[in-house]
Amino acid sequence: MFEITLRTARELCKSIEEVALHCDVNVNSIKAFENDSSLIPRELSEKLRNLYSIDPNCLYFGKEIDCIERNKKIGLLTFCSQKLKIDASETIRCYRY
Repeated sequence: MFEITLRTARELCKSIEEVALHCDVNVNSIKAFENDSSLIPRELSEKLRNLYSIDPNCLYFGKEIDCIERNKKIGLLTFCSQKLKIDASETIRCYRY
């Protein structure tokens, strides 16, 4: 199954400052959890899922690099200039690497 990182989800709709303000945490905390969300508090993960309006099954929780590698292995991650068509009304940018 295709999953996207917290960073990719955020970049689709909000700035890091907007997310930090909405979640009542500092920007550095958001940056840290975007790199590795394996220990993200449940309350914060729920706020992010709601804020990003993304199916929870599509968000990856863990080390960002692991998600990238996993998506590469299943052939879903391509160069950042390309887009992945999710459905007729929505596209999700590839994660930059």
